[in-house]
Amino acid sequence: MRENERFDVVCVGAGAVGLLVAHDLADRGAKVALLDQGMTGREASWAGAGIIPPAFIDHAKTPYARLRAVSFERFGALAAEILNNTGIDIGYRRTGGIEIARTDEERNILVDARPARHALGVSVESLAQDQLRELEPGLAATEAEWLPEMCQIRNPRLLMGLAVRCRQLGVTILEHTPVVDFVSHTNKINAVRTKNGNLLEGDHFVVTAGAWSGELLKRVGQNVPIHPVQGQIIVYETSGNDAHHIILEGKRYLVPRDDGLLLVGATEEEIGFAKQVTDDALESLRAFACELFPSLTHRKVRHAWAGLRPGNKLGHPIIGPLPNWKNLWLATGHFRHGLQQSPGTARLIADWITKHRSFAEPEDFAIDTPAEFFASEFQS
Repeated sequence: MRENERFDVVCVGAGAVGLLVAHDLADRGAKVALLDQGMTGREASWAGAGIIPPAFIDHAKTPYARLRAVSFERFGALAAEILNNTGIDIGYRRTGGIEIARTDEERNILVDARPARHALGVSVESLAQDQLRELEPGLAATEAEWLPEMCQIRNPRLLMGLAVRCRQLGVTILEHTPVVDFVSHTNKINAVRTKNGNLLEGDHFVVTAGAWSGELLKRVGQNVPIHPVQGQIIVYETSGNDAHHIILEGKRYLVPRDDGLLLVGATEEEIGFAKQVTDDALESLRAFACELFPSLTHRKVRHAWAGLRPGNKLGHPIIGPLPNWKNLWLATGHFRHGLQQSPGTARLIADWITKHRSFAEPEDFAIDTPAEFFASEFQS
């Protein structure tokens, strides 16, 4: 980066959302800088399992439904773009998903979810026991629903591919560059100040810092109720003969990869900004996996890791301009769905900054938008 270089847009936070915001703006000709306090894409986006639930824009009636649908429908094109331009296969696969119920509460949740899924154009089929055995011979469950359109990606590959693609599009990526302050005049941000004392000037500034967004925005006097929620995942190395599809039960899941790896997650723990793998969580996830697939009982856990999601008490992601600021934007608070919804989130920010009509309005995802506006959508 040249001294005193000025940018059209400065993004703070290089996870999936930040990378895609930078990608979409640079693809439209904007000069973009993307900063991160650590390495590119190594926080919550890296740590997740990459489950992409289906949704379709032709059936989407609400802003949040359109966010989900636009995101889902963009992944195929993004996968092709990254592969064609970088040679990186992000592992985008339509493997289908099986959602199981082992309690009355879980059965009721599945039944209650059917109308919303059908309204989004999502195929859902209740499985008879013989159908379930055919799809997943080793699964110890008797009641389940089949979602054939469910997809997955490999998070680290997506993030590596996006970083390479962003650089190809001219994005300046600055790693290990924490932002310590915003330089402003009246209600406009003029620059961000980094820990080493450098100033990055810009016309627009976008905070895409995930769990750290709330702390960062205190520097401009903005109270954004984002807090870290730790999630832990374990991974088995298998022969590929245990699980063949994404398996979901409540907030826990198993995700099989092409190479035999099997991810099992995830916990939810509010312990501040600490990231740690704990014996209790590892044992809980092992027990869950072995209950569903007894064949895993004698397999060893190859690896375990933790990440920090941006927990959010508002009941919806925050996307759009911050109140009382002319050029400060926020895209965070997606909780468990940041990577899933990153393509649609980036499209919104890019559309609004470049003054293009988009699939939602800024007030749809504003800080003061009532949670009731989203009903139960955000938790699904």
